[in-house]
Amino acid sequence: IPEELGRLSYLFSDKTGTLTRNSMEFRTLHLDDEFSFEHTDVADIKTGLKVALNSSTQSRDTVVAFNTKQANMILRSIKMLALCHNVTPVHEDPTSTTMGGSPTTAKEPEHPTDSAAAASSALNAPPERSKTRTARSTSLCEVDASGAPVQHGTATSHQHATDMSTAHSAGGGASRSLLAAQRERVEYQASSPDEIAMVKFAAKVGLHLRERTVTNVGDVEGEMILDTDFGRQLHYDILKTFPFSSERKCMGIILRDRETGQIQFLMKGADTKMVTVLNKSSWVEERCGTMAKAGRRTLVFAQKDLSASEYRNLARQLAEAGATPGQEQREAAINRVLARLECNMTLVCATGVEDQLQENVIQTLERLGACGIKVWMLTGDKVETACCIGRSTKLVPPNCWEWEIIAGTPESFDEQLSKLEDDVGDDQE
Repeated sequence: IPEELGRLSYLFSDKTGTLTRNSMEFRTLHLDDEFSFEHTDVADIKTGLKVALNSSTQSRDTVVAFNTKQANMILRSIKMLALCHNVTPVHEDPTSTTMGGSPTTAKEPEHPTDSAAAASSALNAPPERSKTRTARSTSLCEVDASGAPVQHGTATSHQHATDMSTAHSAGGGASRSLLAAQRERVEYQASSPDEIAMVKFAAKVGLHLRERTVTNVGDVEGEMILDTDFGRQLHYDILKTFPFSSERKCMGIILRDRETGQIQFLMKGADTKMVTVLNKSSWVEERCGTMAKAGRRTLVFAQKDLSASEYRNLARQLAEAGATPGQEQREAAINRVLARLECNMTLVCATGVEDQLQENVIQTLERLGACGIKVWMLTGDKVETACCIGRSTKLVPPNCWEWEIIAGTPESFDEQLSKLEDDVGDDQE
């Protein structure tokens, strides 16, 4: 190895997962130009969610810190974090007597007819190291803190439910303990650690991704269920998903609210992509630039309401595009349909996620430099984020000159490179 290192002159390193840990922590949430939260503002965000959800657990004398408009902005943003992703929750059985071991995922049946066999297999599985998704709910209901359904009726029936709850307080306490244990032992699986960080933050402030299932029945691809800390449970049908691609720099999902029937297209992506699809984006570029200069990985979230007829028309167009012969032609046809969908989007929020440096990365880069090895960092992040990481790793030494060459064409690159050579020559003289 020393002999091989002795022959090296240049070292090209990826940023994420090499210089940094690829372990994301949610840091910043911008709702508009003046309304934002840091990761430490959990109590304030929870207060806003309580107001928006009109929680039955909120006392009448609670001092409301946010007006209704602000509370709804908070709810809309946190729901985006909890819903706009490709994350799957995996729950460890809290009744299992043996903990630890490698996690396993409950597999979805390939066909609806396999559900009975899958359920039988799950029931017969040994309890050791058991991790399963929670049982699917078959109807939309409001639940109390213990997870029991809330009956909406007369005052007498509500009092009866309260009396029954008091009479069975031991059972209710066990149910609450079981629910808390399930939430503590949930694991999230996704290809992107950024998405997991956002789902975890949504859970931290009170919106828990309880379940994501695949059904492929009729026009429904699957469903998502959100548990809340505020006495409600939210159910959504997954109608369409559009995975993230490096070419499009965005992902999207179409959901139908089981309670209201409202259909929404949720979308997130790089700010450079999202500003092209938003109906208004006056503040988002500046805020994303500020977060990027602090080393944050930024994403912008937006949404659009769809009527039932608009969705049916979209589904038909996607089906026709998907039947186009030839892979390249098919992808082009689908992208044309998505381009018509991804317009006049309403800006919801912008987020910043931190990826901390690897241990001893600064000392390692210093030693490589002392050996005469020139290190280049490669990344697809924003320029501001790359510059921040370059400085924090000391890859860019303090008090040195910095030049930025941002070129979209070979001609532009040659022009900027020539200018850089002239500037360096002038400084040396």
